Amino acid sequence: ARQPGRGPTPEASAQALARLQAAAAAFSAGRVDEAHAAYEEVIELDPANPTAFGGRGVSRVYQNRLVEALADYDLGIELGQRGVPAGLYVNRGLCLGRLGRHAAALADFERVLGLEPEHVGALSSRAHCLAQLERHEEALADFDAALRLGPPSATLHVNRGTSLAALGRCEEALADYDAALAWRGASGLSPAQADALRGFREIARGDAIALRRAVSTRAREAALERLLAANRQFERERFEDARASCDEALRQDPGRGEAYLLRGICQLRLGRYSEAVEDLNRARLLGVEGVKLYSNRGQALASLAAHAAATLDFSRVLELEPGNTEARALRGISKVALADPGSALVDLEVALAEDPGHTTAHLFRGVTLADFGRYAEALEDYDAALALGLPPEQVEVARTQRDQAELARAKAEPPTPGSRALGYATEGGALFAGGRYEEALAQFDRALAEDPDDPMHSLRRGACKVALQRFGEAVVDFDRALALEPALVVARTNRALARLNLGRFDEALADYAEVLEFEPRSVNALMGRASCLARQEKFSEAVGDLDRALALGGLPEGVAEQVRRQRERWAAEAAR
Repeated sequence: ARQPGRGPTPEASAQALARLQAAAAAFSAGRVDEAHAAYEEVIELDPANPTAFGGRGVSRVYQNRLVEALADYDLGIELGQRGVPAGLYVNRGLCLGRLGRHAAALADFERVLGLEPEHVGALSSRAHCLAQLERHEEALADFDAALRLGPPSATLHVNRGTSLAALGRCEEALADYDAALAWRGASGLSPAQADALRGFREIARGDAIALRRAVSTRAREAALERLLAANRQFERERFEDARASCDEALRQDPGRGEAYLLRGICQLRLGRYSEAVEDLNRARLLGVEGVKLYSNRGQALASLAAHAAATLDFSRVLELEPGNTEARALRGISKVALADPGSALVDLEVALAEDPGHTTAHLFRGVTLADFGRYAEALEDYDAALALGLPPEQVEVARTQRDQAELARAKAEPPTPGSRALGYATEGGALFAGGRYEEALAQFDRALAEDPDDPMHSLRRGACKVALQRFGEAVVDFDRALALEPALVVARTNRALARLNLGRFDEALADYAEVLEFEPRSVNALMGRASCLARQEKFSEAVGDLDRALALGGLPEGVAEQVRRQRERWAAEAAR
């Protein structure tokens, strides 16, 4: 069996390729969970396989595990280096968009279109992203290009119609909605989507903007007066009265999003969580954005145990206000409920660093630390939460969990340097997956200080330094990992990449040669060595390595096409 930390044997590489093919077949047949399991097997066989991380990311999107999907896409892109297919960037952009990170999503789509200006998926995705940012004129240009290049789809017509409606071009919007409803086949709408679109069509027909304009001046003034009264009542914590005033405001002016927002927050304070979500969704449809909407909707969703959706809303708050301690704590608490302790611990520790008196964050950090077997630290958090004063409904829960942690500590073996190091490494891994490289580096430093003889800690720290473009320091870490375990192939591959970025081509080539001795079918090593040879203007040899990589197969079609184009360019250079 393969030892932890070692690269895959040739047999394991062959098994990984077979499982990749099985995953693709399962996914094509709509068996998402089966595909996900197959990608997990590939990653176990070959932990540096970028295609597997990209595929698992797609399966996690279908499972609505968006934060984990984003981490997989990031890893797939990092591992793929220069051989990243356009589709992986598009998928990451789509995931970022669903997480509300539209500016970051836009950057991914523009990266693809910079290389492939007629990539239909990137055009339609960028268009949707621009529409989310209310840049509808630009969105329309992309929708038109995507429809021209084809293949068209019902979704493209729906999204184009929505942008037209937002610009007040309702007759054109109706034509797009009708085209979408008439669509048949695999790219058509589901019955539920068609029903929803008919509702939007009716809104477009009357024009939601025109609805606001149709309200008389006197009615608007009366609605504003009732909304101001509702705000005063809310400030005095008269939530029922404030809700009733919002009702009156909406009777006068049914399109006033601010009234839905305030009524939704009142519903939340009154413990009517489903009604709160409904009102806040209406506010959002009417154009209300911002921290107040996402924070309160996230809290209502969390109260309904819809923690995945709540996590997305708290993430949107942090996009708008990175220093929002409450949103960070609440996101951490939702991640505890989602059984994501590593990522939860990161959020809770940041929240408590910013606000040491956050009682609920202490309670849930205690829960997470206990999950990691760090009982002494968990007890400190439980004691802090009880001393600071928890809400009455949480006091008994905290006492029970404290007793369980005390009992577990009594039964547990004393913590070893290795177990403490593993805890730090786990936290570092969660931070690294979230792109927080400096914070991840601090955790890897702690892991290495606790257990300097584990080569994986040096490997992780080196990979983090590569992400920070500190290539010289990364080489030192990879040297240490290889001194401890010479057969750690992934360390040698990463060291080759760091040396390549430092311009130390001969040393990088030596590393790639050794990797290929261990794994002669390593496509990544062949492509890395080809890049190194090309940098030395040894184009004929570089072309030979690309030919070998293509002959081995297993590359996604998008990547293979990029490799073929690169081969043509280098072959032309070699012929000069």
